[in-house]
Amino acid sequence: MRTSSDSDESFKFFLVVRPRPTGPGRLVKRWSFSNEELGRTIPPGLEENLRAKYSGIELERALERSRGIYINGYLTLDERDKIATVTISGLARPFEERVDLSKELR
Repeated sequence: MRTSSDSDESFKFFLVVRPRPTGPGRLVKRWSFSNEELGRTIPPGLEENLRAKYSGIELERALERSRGIYINGYLTLDERDKIATVTISGLARPFEERVDLSKELR
């Protein structure tokens, strides 16, 4: 979820467990990243396309115009040990956290 005001942007991620497909979900963990923690990057693949099309100062201007906030969250689950690994890309620093879900997935 992305929240913003006139001068501030932040991102929030939630880990929700739904033990049964039709049952209610339960919030397990929440992460919030402030504007200062967000990276300003160029989307994957775009830089190569711009380099093929432009050079010199035109390339530098195109790269700068393309910089933005591109945040993605990924989840992998070790089903045997009931450990979720949450990875969030696009931040100024790499983020990965392991969360024990054994109690939630009984």
